[in-house]
Amino acid sequence: MPTMQATDDTVRLIWEEVVDSDRMCRYYGYLAQRLSGVSQVLAIGTAGAASGAVLTLLSRFPEWVPAAAAAAAALASLVLVIGRYQDKAARSADIRRKLGEVGTDWEELWSDVSARDDAELRAQLRALVRRQAAIIERAPFELPLSKSLARRSEREADRFWTERHAPS
Repeated sequence: MPTMQATDDTVRLIWEEVVDSDRMCRYYGYLAQRLSGVSQVLAIGTAGAASGAVLTLLSRFPEWVPAAAAAAAALASLVLVIGRYQDKAARSADIRRKLGEVGTDWEELWSDVSARDDAELRAQLRALVRRQAAIIERAPFELPLSKSLARRSEREADRFWTERHAPS
């Protein structure tokens, strides 16, 4: 059976998926960093407010100061537990790691796009799309959406791929 060179449509589809894969990888990496930071701030805030509440009990402060410090500690603890920021940060980091593995396969496919048969490229494209979808299928239900991180990730991925790996 004769081989068929990659069509423009196949090349375009692979290009779009390569850039999109990079965008998603960047997004989940940034989201993991943000959620981890929020978790750390809340943990430090909880410890600080709790320590402050204890110190105010031992010192001479107006009555409302210990109550406010205790309330702040309780609120920060509640937000930390309910928000599950550390769990979400770990989930985001795991998605980022898995997307990075798929991203390597996308880059390999892109580098071979002119040397491989169109049918083979399309089969590989479909397989990678399925792998990627399986990785992120639960993410919209488990993780918050940050439009600012999404825009940043899109800009960076577009710039990276356009400057360094644009199709000829």
